[in-house]
Amino acid sequence: MHLTPMIAASELAEDYSAYYDRSGESPFVLLLRYLSGFLHNRHGFKPVFRSLLEIGCNNGQFLETIKDRGRVVGLERSEEARRAGAERGVEIVVGDVTDPSIFAPASFDYVYLNHSFEHLPDPNGTLNSIRIWLKPGGKLFIGVPNPDGFIARIFAKSWYHLCPPLHITLGTPSGFSAMLQRHGFEIQKISYNSDPLSIPMSLYIACGGIIPKMPVPLKIFLAAIDLCVKPLAWILDVCKVGDCIEIHAVKVR
Repeated sequence: MHLTPMIAASELAEDYSAYYDRSGESPFVLLLRYLSGFLHNRHGFKPVFRSLLEIGCNNGQFLETIKDRGRVVGLERSEEARRAGAERGVEIVVGDVTDPSIFAPASFDYVYLNHSFEHLPDPNGTLNSIRIWLKPGGKLFIGVPNPDGFIARIFAKSWYHLCPPLHITLGTPSGFSAMLQRHGFEIQKISYNSDPLSIPMSLYIACGGIIPKMPVPLKIFLAAIDLCVKPLAWILDVCKVGDCIEIHAVKVR
């Protein structure tokens, strides 16, 4: 699934330019982020590596937590991200992921994209660069929303993770398997790690709600529902119809 018409790369850079600095957020918003992270750990999987590239690393927060395990580098589209990463002691390179000249061939043994692939306009160009940057036998992790999941099918165009125009490219487990195979990767495992917030948020959108205009009391209420629906999200993951998939692959050619 692709956004049509496709948004220009310059527009993407502008949209994300102010996203990396959260120093001015209110204590309430920070508390909500903490509670959300407590209920759902998007970075629950910790890779084993010697040299790792995270594509779409935001402000380098995750890289900061694993930088003692080996060499870590981030790739982002905004200069603001590079500065935010520097404050964390993390190297973030600014550039276009479809430009394979950014890094030398075989620079990394692990490439990690956790809920960033859906923000990229050219999946084939992205995978071509990743294949070049990975060493032979190098590993790839991709975490993305799953448009083939139960919640996506129930809510359709009101599905929270559809999220246009921020989400540009979405794919099913079988779609990703076929695409990765074409680019010289072999799937090792596909697991599920769903954000329970998707359920109340999708319901809110289906009722005509606009998320950026959501009033604070409703945010508190939905956060409470988030806690209640966590078991349902877990059940959907176990049944392999969850909202988010995590793809583990290895470079074979």
